[in-house]
Amino acid sequence: MNKSFQENAEGYCTYSALKCNAHYDMAEMYRRRHRMYGVIVVVVTSLVGTSVFTNLVKTPDPVLLIATGFLSVAAVVLSAVQAFLAFSDLQARYKASASGYGACRRDVELLVMKFPSATGIAGAPETLELEKIKKSLDQLDRESPTLPEALWNAVRKKSDLSIHAP
Repeated sequence: MNKSFQENAEGYCTYSALKCNAHYDMAEMYRRRHRMYGVIVVVVTSLVGTSVFTNLVKTPDPVLLIATGFLSVAAVVLSAVQAFLAFSDLQARYKASASGYGACRRDVELLVMKFPSATGIAGAPETLELEKIKKSLDQLDRESPTLPEALWNAVRKKSDLSIHAP
């Protein structure tokens, strides 16, 4: 397959934009999950604290004691699950990847603007710069967290582009 400089640049730009969008979508999903689990943990621990305080003030009701014990265990389990799933860490990793893909997209756009009549001849300055961008994309692909296939397909479909990895 023999693509022109412009076709390669456009492909890298599109790929970077799609990857950027997909990684930002994942970061947002993990932000929402982290917040949801956090709210649940706060609500459950607040109920436990209120129940314990109520039990100290009056004669303990066995049903209330059992419910308090259950909520206490649930609060500990939910806190442990939230820490184990590390939603905030995943959010940060996806956001960093999205930022990297966004930077590559802007680099390609600037490159095309700098060299509007680029031919892609080996050793030419524009070709060397495009090769650097390709290496950056390859590095990002290696280091970025994996995107679920369904999300990647949805992002591609939403953009109405059928792009594959460069």
